[in-house]
Amino acid sequence: MVPWCDREQTSRKLGALCADKIAEDRIIQIARADPPDDLMRFRRLIMQLHADVGWSDVAEFLFYWGARKKRQLVEDYYISRYGGWWIQARQRRPAMNERNFVNFHVLISHSPSCLNRDDMNMQGSR
Repeated sequence: MVPWCDREQTSRKLGALCADKIAEDRIIQIARADPPDDLMRFRRLIMQLHADVGWSDVAEFLFYWGARKKRQLVEDYYISRYGGWWIQARQRRPAMNERNFVNFHVLISHSPSCLNRDDMNMQGSR
């Protein structure tokens, strides 16, 4: 796999590089594949990214290849692909007011059998 790597090291993670150019289905296929098919799929991925990926990043993945590295690849992919959107959406949301906090407290902390009684008591106290 090293002949397809043009650089020594990149500033971005391998999953982040994949988020720009690789379809989500291919990343999931690599994560779900059994040996040796997973390494063959990973080799094809590196061949597609050859201009952007560094050989030291690929070497680390190959040396520690297994379920953890596959998971790291998927996590880095999703964080770089969808993580920025989530952070921006959270920053635009208004702060939770007092009334919403009480409703969330009731929904989270009580069992479903208590929920209707507590909700009725809250509605009656307005």
